[in-house]
Amino acid sequence: MPTPTPSIAELNDSLRPWVVHITSSHGSGTGFFIRDPLRRSDWYVATSQHVVGADGYATVDWGFDDIPQLTKVEVLGFDSIADVALLAVGPDDFDITKTNWSSGLDLMRTAGDGIQTSATYELGSRVFALGFIPEQKNITLTRAIVSSESRDQNGVHRIAIDAVLNPGYRGGPLINRAGEIIGMNSQGNEHLAGFGYALPMTEIFDRFENLRNGKNLTARSWRIGKYYKGETLHVSIADVTRTDELRWTTPSGELTQGSSDEDAYRIVPTLASNELALMRVKVENHTVPSASVDIDRNAAELLDSLQVRYRPLDISELAEQSDMSGKESDRCNVPLNPGAPQDCVKFLWNPLHEEVQRDGRIELLERPQVLPRGTGLDGWLVFELPKNAEITSFRWLAGDTVTINFQE
Repeated sequence: MPTPTPSIAELNDSLRPWVVHITSSHGSGTGFFIRDPLRRSDWYVATSQHVVGADGYATVDWGFDDIPQLTKVEVLGFDSIADVALLAVGPDDFDITKTNWSSGLDLMRTAGDGIQTSATYELGSRVFALGFIPEQKNITLTRAIVSSESRDQNGVHRIAIDAVLNPGYRGGPLINRAGEIIGMNSQGNEHLAGFGYALPMTEIFDRFENLRNGKNLTARSWRIGKYYKGETLHVSIADVTRTDELRWTTPSGELTQGSSDEDAYRIVPTLASNELALMRVKVENHTVPSASVDIDRNAAELLDSLQVRYRPLDISELAEQSDMSGKESDRCNVPLNPGAPQDCVKFLWNPLHEEVQRDGRIELLERPQVLPRGTGLDGWLVFELPKNAEITSFRWLAGDTVTINFQE
């Protein structure tokens, strides 16, 4: 006999233990427990990136009165292109000593044993979105019909449903009539009133390894590596990294992020609320016989969503002011080839030249770099900006003006 279709009440009861409430400095939403597709004993919580924003931590509440919330759950990784994030928390991380269950997994098995994910869904089929309404601890369920399936402008598949979802539903599961999770509720399209959207589970599982390993992808990622041409120069952003601390060694050491005991140069933001943005920039001349590029604090700028401008830092000047001064730096970091550490990507800045003054003194002066046709530069620019700043564009200003918009 075919398996009977569960009732609405049965669906709600069976999925309740799988759904959690999430809050961050960006607001609140919903998430759900998910198993690593390769390491089946490892558990995490999947949610919408819009729920956690760029925060490194979030608060997760299972919604049961006897189970305390977890106030500092790490956000392992996020992908703002697909609008998904992965949190480092599983059911057994909660303190359930005051409940009738022996473990978090036992709680889930009491009603939710056998919950599956599914990669298939049919147009016109009945589905249900689950989520927490803001200021409520009980989950609610919204009925909908699958209206369409398409790709967005970034090539990400989306499931469209004929129901507008409360913002609190973001990050919660979308389930089919059999109780299988087929997607995650995501941000809607403001231009298409009356519709809600979900990210299919296949899109989440395709990104699972990167999310688990902390590789964050942002809306600007699809422009990484693409060259943009000005009147004279071609400019490309090869990599973007944001960190609370920058360390590097000389003469050919590897750039490291985070605390380290190695003897290295080190800089940190001037304010605790700020962070460092590292941008690997490639600048090439394929147009004129010779191009002069003057790389100093006016060589480039970052703009955020509030149109605040940020200029690059003079790394050598900051390093001399740090506790690791007194060492000569060749500004060498991040070997291109680990087998050949002498081949490395340096910080982009004007080189220093010795110049004899009229009184006989020798001074070190910065001079612009000259790029003959067919040559280029490849190096890191470092900026300081607020941790919650959303970068919208990068502008190269040395020898040419080239703008790269990250949010067109």
